[in-house]
Amino acid sequence: MVNPLLSLAHPGVYGIPMLVLVGWRGEPGVRDEPQHKIMGKLQAGIIQAMDLACTELPTENSEALEALEAAAAQSMESKTPHLILVRKDTFSRYTLEMAAEYDKTLPMTRENAIRVVLKAGGDQATYVGTTGFLSRELFEIRANEYGGDHSQDFLCVGNMGHAGSIAEGLATHMPSKSPVVCMDGDGALLMHMGSMATNKAENLVHVLINNGMHESVGGQPTAAAGLNLCGIARDVGYYPTAIRVRTEEELASAVADAVAQPHSGPVFIEVLVKPGVRADLGRPTTTPQGNKVR
Repeated sequence: MVNPLLSLAHPGVYGIPMLVLVGWRGEPGVRDEPQHKIMGKLQAGIIQAMDLACTELPTENSEALEALEAAAAQSMESKTPHLILVRKDTFSRYTLEMAAEYDKTLPMTRENAIRVVLKAGGDQATYVGTTGFLSRELFEIRANEYGGDHSQDFLCVGNMGHAGSIAEGLATHMPSKSPVVCMDGDGALLMHMGSMATNKAENLVHVLINNGMHESVGGQPTAAAGLNLCGIARDVGYYPTAIRVRTEEELASAVADAVAQPHSGPVFIEVLVKPGVRADLGRPTTTPQGNKVR
């Protein structure tokens, strides 16, 4: 957010009026996840350094409307962005209606797919899990079904879209070129899609678990449903394998083949799954630092 505001919309450049909603995760004194704490601690200072007007959004509806109207007027008059700071839990929960075109008959959930990948990939592989529910499910599966052994896993927290690049780096420097399996999400992949073009390690197995939505951050649909992601993967160098699977049997076969045989380039496996997450899903009980040194 900082770069486009300062290099494009700031009054010192184009001077474009706009209201910008800024969430305040990790606010000091408010309980939150570790990946939000540093940003939350620094956020007020960053906003001040940007030299842009900022209004905290009130929680009462009429006061919030007045604050937004005043901020919009200030933004238009001064031709500058106006930041609207939103504290955690300001908004009530909202259940998004699923897109009508989404295939709810798919046999697997994301959690099912993770189990299949771990079993088919086996102990020889290293695993990178994308941020959000996927890494939480991966951690819990290891805790409950693998005796709490997380030594083969790197969990991405708070760095949405970078799992593929992290996995590529690990694969490039992995002794004896043992396989590295990246379990990615469709929303995360689309966020930094350009990194696919630089993924060249032949021991990288990129498993895209596609449920068609940003499930970890509100359930908004992604653009993935209208894209030929396997075709894109082939065009940017995932070779010779870029396939789409739907069933546990297809996924197990594809992963087992990918980790067992040497390839001339990275492998891409798109797994179509239905959305859904367990209500009792826990969170990792280790710290990010603890995860790093395993």
